[in-house]
Amino acid sequence: MLFQISEGIWKDSEDNLVAFDAQYMDMGYESNLLFRADYLEKYLREDDQSVVWDFYMEKMSERSRKEEWFICWTDNGTDIKHTIIDQYIELEMKDRF
Repeated sequence: MLFQISEGIWKDSEDNLVAFDAQYMDMGYESNLLFRADYLEKYLREDDQSVVWDFYMEKMSERSRKEEWFICWTDNGTDIKHTIIDQYIELEMKDRF
């Protein structure tokens, strides 16, 4: 069980820091909820849960451009799997100079 000890900070019953929001720790981030990996992995494994997220990636070179949209998820609490859900490739871009 977790206890919120102050704004954005959670500890367990043994006073171990488990999760915190970096915006309240003067770490230079707007808002990032960070967890101890061992606690998160244990929770995911014991409750048969997964973490799912999406992200966008763009690669550019002098003559080409590639965009990809991914979905990622955890498998067994630790292994990260992914699939590309969409992509756009532009080859032989016109000279910019």
